[in-house]
Amino acid sequence: MDLGRRDFFKYSLGSMFLLSSAISSASQTASNFSDLKLNNKVFKKLSYLAYKSTSIEGEWDLSRIDGQIPNDINGRFLKIGPGTKDLFGNSFNHFFDGDAYISEFHVSMGKVTLKASFLNTSERKQEQAAGKMLFHEFGTRSPEKNNKGRKNQPNINLIPWSQSLLALSEGGHPVEVDTDNLNVKSIYNFKGSLPAKVSFTAHPKFDSETKEGFAFGIYQGLSKALKVFKMDPVTEELIELYSLKQKHVFMIHDMLITKNFIIFVIPPAFYKITDILRDKKPMSQTLKFDRFEKTRILVLSKDGSSVPLEYTLPPRLVFHNGNAHEENGIITFQTFMTDDESLLNLINQWQLNAEIKIDAPSMYEVKIDLNKNRLESTECLLRAHDFPVLNDKFVGRKNQFIYCASMGNAHDPMAFDALTKFDLFNRSKMIYSMKENEMCGEPFFVAKSRSRDEDEGYLAYIGYNQNLDQSFLEILDAADMKFLARIWANCYLPLGFHGHFISN
Repeated sequence: MDLGRRDFFKYSLGSMFLLSSAISSASQTASNFSDLKLNNKVFKKLSYLAYKSTSIEGEWDLSRIDGQIPNDINGRFLKIGPGTKDLFGNSFNHFFDGDAYISEFHVSMGKVTLKASFLNTSERKQEQAAGKMLFHEFGTRSPEKNNKGRKNQPNINLIPWSQSLLALSEGGHPVEVDTDNLNVKSIYNFKGSLPAKVSFTAHPKFDSETKEGFAFGIYQGLSKALKVFKMDPVTEELIELYSLKQKHVFMIHDMLITKNFIIFVIPPAFYKITDILRDKKPMSQTLKFDRFEKTRILVLSKDGSSVPLEYTLPPRLVFHNGNAHEENGIITFQTFMTDDESLLNLINQWQLNAEIKIDAPSMYEVKIDLNKNRLESTECLLRAHDFPVLNDKFVGRKNQFIYCASMGNAHDPMAFDALTKFDLFNRSKMIYSMKENEMCGEPFFVAKSRSRDEDEGYLAYIGYNQNLDQSFLEILDAADMKFLARIWANCYLPLGFHGHFISN
């Protein structure tokens, strides 16, 4: 019985025709791309257009570049997310639904190669061969009477690990991906150290000094235990630090670390076991938000030796966190929270054209006094933002800057319309706004080699232009948020969720 969140919850161009069609379509006018028709529905929202289906796969060089690419950027910008919003005539309901699709911009000495590919998992191969939707997605059930159950969809994050990449889903085990050709190698269990019935997070954290990783998963059984692991970089195995029984199977998407501690912000959002066992509705619809329960903060020692400390906040929904550090017995961290479940309602009804008003995530800073064993303060720093990133050298340590994406307007809140650099010391911000009919995805931070200052580097993002129905990689100076370069993809790529920059 699988009860994880997600489960609760070719390498060729195909043909030169695909690429030539993409380039041709990119040159058309805005009027041709103002609407998207899917199963007799017409979509106009920018955010829907930026995450719609694609069929383009392959590898090609990019030469249309605005501005100048910095010579010291050498590496790969990798992003993963759903590549389909419909399958064999079935429209997907949920923002998370769709086969995993990887986009890779490889920058080296000012030259750029784009590689794009669906992750050819066993489930995808079976469905493509049958010409049918054989598996349930997170928010959409298969119409087939003899379906094959729920799909473990590894489309949330893509991280480097050992000599490979791990595509992460949260509902099951990671999928190991070949770094060179983006082909699936196998289901990955950390040399047998990840138990068969334990899921794996999409947001492990890596200590900036020790290089050790920390992760968690949910035991898919009656205890509903939160399993907390250390990821040993030498043995490439997991070491279980904690197994904490939980009242419910809570929606836990992210975590934080400091020099000595692991921190979880757990919202009162959980999956109803009875609904899951009845197996009559999509997994996303079994997720409930309890307005009468508190949001819990768990503080655990990184050596696995402590009894968890617990603190509470008002009931709020949490997806992402910023950074955390400890100083003189005070833990300080940022977390992005909403006051209700309206964001869940929006992403659970992705196919609806109607306007759904939401309480957008806001960045809060929380302070916990370990000496007095109490939650000291909670301060809202920034409204309507999400997708936080920072300089990896400061993960778990005191940092001054955090970068995040600004939510769109009330009509289309998921159309991220700006990138914000927030100064945690001075409580000030710098904003880089998107152009009209453009939106951005989660940014990447690329530190300059031998950099001394925290913001000495580059901020990059994969964006979407509605007028051309075309994607691009844009690079900014992280210090002053000024434009440096834009590399046009000459085709459409779904924006995706999370990813990483991997230096050469």
